[in-house]
Amino acid sequence: MHALIGSNGAGKSTFARILCGLTPANNGEMQFNGQRYAPRSKREAEHAGIVMVLQELNVIGTLSVAENIFLNRLPRRAGFVRFADLHAQAREALARVGLATSTRLPPPTNSASDSSSSWKWPAPSPVTAAC
Repeated sequence: MHALIGSNGAGKSTFARILCGLTPANNGEMQFNGQRYAPRSKREAEHAGIVMVLQELNVIGTLSVAENIFLNRLPRRAGFVRFADLHAQAREALARVGLATSTRLPPPTNSASDSSSSWKWPAPSPVTAAC
């Protein structure tokens, strides 16, 4: 899915929450890759490759772009972050959505009024929004 559009109250957020394992479905059935799909948790949905990209995402300005992208799933071995893998995966993720930036730098700031500890990513266009 690349985009989900509809009028206010149409159920977009509810559907996205069901799809991403945040809310259980109360009826109906979904299929993903030809198989029944009913995630019981966010982790289960992520394991299947389904994630939700929010319109506005707060990031931590003291971390790198790569660390912000993979904040909840840093590649590790023996408890240590594998930074080479982290940056390689971040470059691949950015390339998939047509972005090219250094994954090692902190995210840029929008304006002087922004907090030094967070930055709001611009909302993706409806064509590139993904779940």
